[in-house]
Amino acid sequence: MKVMENKKFCWEETVLKYLVVGIITLMFCGGVTTVFGQCSGTQLYTAQSDTFDDGSGYYSYYQNNLDCEFLISPPGAASISLDFSYMDLIGNDYVHIYDGDNINAPLLGSFDGSTIITPQTFTSTGGDMLVKFVTNSSYKDWGWEMMYTSTMPINIPCNGLTTLTTMIGMFDDGSGVNNDYPNNSYCEWLIQPAGASTVTVNFTYFDVENNYDYVYIYDGSSTSDPLLGTYTGTNLPLEITSTSSSVFIVFTSDYMIGSEGFEITYNGTISQVGTNPGPITNMGLCNSLTTYGMPAMTFHDGSGVNVNYVNNSHCFWLIQPTIPADTIELWMVSLMTEYGYDYVKVYDGTTINDPQIAYWTGSVIWSKAIATSGAALVEFVADDMINDKGWEIYYETGTIGQIVGISENSEKDIEIYPNPNNGEFNIMSDKEADVKITDMMGRTIYKEHLNKGKNKIDLSNEPSGYYNITVVEGNNNITKRININ
Repeated sequence: MKVMENKKFCWEETVLKYLVVGIITLMFCGGVTTVFGQCSGTQLYTAQSDTFDDGSGYYSYYQNNLDCEFLISPPGAASISLDFSYMDLIGNDYVHIYDGDNINAPLLGSFDGSTIITPQTFTSTGGDMLVKFVTNSSYKDWGWEMMYTSTMPINIPCNGLTTLTTMIGMFDDGSGVNNDYPNNSYCEWLIQPAGASTVTVNFTYFDVENNYDYVYIYDGSSTSDPLLGTYTGTNLPLEITSTSSSVFIVFTSDYMIGSEGFEITYNGTISQVGTNPGPITNMGLCNSLTTYGMPAMTFHDGSGVNVNYVNNSHCFWLIQPTIPADTIELWMVSLMTEYGYDYVKVYDGTTINDPQIAYWTGSVIWSKAIATSGAALVEFVADDMINDKGWEIYYETGTIGQIVGISENSEKDIEIYPNPNNGEFNIMSDKEADVKITDMMGRTIYKEHLNKGKNKIDLSNEPSGYYNITVVEGNNNITKRININ
């Protein structure tokens, strides 16, 4: 469950639990008391559909003095539809829903403690929607939970020249997955990562009309540079690495017959950053990619304590323990960045194509993300103006431990089987109860009332991984974990 009791991290407990970060925690926190399970700063949701709540979890009050934003921005979405499962506010605490990515966008809905809540759906006119949640210093209630889905446009043409300057990135022909590109396309992409010495390009899928539609890749910044390859048909091209700091890609389609197109991932490489490269003492510059294999450690943006990071930073930290781990817990010990422009993202895997599990910007203390793939990638981006003290992250690895099923150690009144499973399983209960299932980020994906006896659950549409099942019987809560594979 997401909800945990209040904990005072600075000094006593942190030194006992995390000796590695004791001194650093004192420098950044200085006695701050933080409540787990509350929202903080801005949270970004990029999945095509998802469920999220105020941060307090099921059957728990939200906290006072919150100011949180939830930005729904699925890549390529044409519109977003938002519904709420429940909403319980009190007094002047409020939720505002905006038709855009900021509070200056049109207001779609407004709720506070005096609002009579009725079921309704809010639909955006574009691909972004912002939910803002604010509470005052007195009274609190159960909070809220919302669900959204997004609609994706079909047959979107790519357009002109697109320049990509990030060190790692991904793009496609413009039509998206499972959609055909339009006829008469002519598009160009210039991949020119700042500071890169070479660029490596990989196709994740490839399907264009054979001998009529083509992808051309050049070793440089224009079609005047050497041609690295010409591709057509359905065979997946091999990895391509430039000898220069840029790659230029051209896509053309003729006047008839479209196909699903292509998707490309790329990454730039550099030989050295700064006069003394490294994750800590590198004169305020982070490396393009730093890899950690230890089971637990602390790292930061590269600028050091009380030193501002530099503008135009774009760096990655790959956590891939040499001793395999089931989970990696990442704690944002302290974050001070330019809100909305400089940010830290965390991906559950080794690339930016893996699921994003955290988005931190502005000021955050002791926010947590959990990776379940055995690896985690941290990305830091700063724009060309206004910087701050930066951030510090502590991580530690762990194992899931005993996965629940039918065993002698299970609670006698609740049985969950089979486990692991393919998403279809049973919950056997001795009495009526309520069940809530959450993913490892604490997001609710399923809620239902259980009847006495055998209850069939179907999560076959959910991605594989670990999920927490909480069964509530009166004042008795039972939490177990399952593995969907």
